[in-house]
Amino acid sequence: MSLLRIGAECPLWWHYLYPDTEITAWGGPGQGTVYNIIGSEWRPYLQTANHPEYPSASASFCRAHATATKLYLEEIIGLLPTAANDLSYWTPDIPIAGAPLAVPAGGSIIEPGVTPAVDTTLGWDTWDEFSEECGISRLWAGVHFFDSIPAGQAIGDPIGAEAFDWLKAHIEGKAN
Repeated sequence: MSLLRIGAECPLWWHYLYPDTEITAWGGPGQGTVYNIIGSEWRPYLQTANHPEYPSASASFCRAHATATKLYLEEIIGLLPTAANDLSYWTPDIPIAGAPLAVPAGGSIIEPGVTPAVDTTLGWDTWDEFSEECGISRLWAGVHFFDSIPAGQAIGDPIGAEAFDWLKAHIEGKAN
C-alpha cells in the first residue's frame, strides 16, 4: 500500500480514486491530521452534496455578491471605489455577509468542543478579501482543488455585474 499525502485540500471524490491507499489527511472530528487513513474511509471536513468539482459554485456566488454590492455602493449610493469595497465599519451586531462573526472556543459545528482552540472572530476588511476567503474556504474544507476557485470567481464577476444591472434598471424604472 503506498502512502499519499493529500491533506484537507482534496475534493470529495478522492476517496473513490484512492480507495486502498493510505493517505495523510484530516481524520474526522477530534482526530486532527492522521497519517494512515485509507482513501475509501476519508471524508472532507465540510460535507457537501454530490456536485461538480470544477468550477467552484460557492466561489462564484461569493464573487458575484461582492461585485454586485460594490457596484451598488458605487453607482447608486455614490461611494468611491475604495469606500464601496470597505467592510471595516460593519460590526458583529449587523448580521450581514462580510460582518465579523464571533466563534467561541470549541464552538465548531463540525468539531464541537474541539475547534476553534481559542475564541475566534472572523471578519474581513474589504469585499474583495471576503470574496477571496469565501472562495478559498472551499479548498480548506476539502471540497475543491485550487484551480476551481479562480475559475468560479471568474464566472461570478460578470454574474454580479449583471445582477447589479438588473437591480439598477428596476431602481431607475427602466426594467423590461
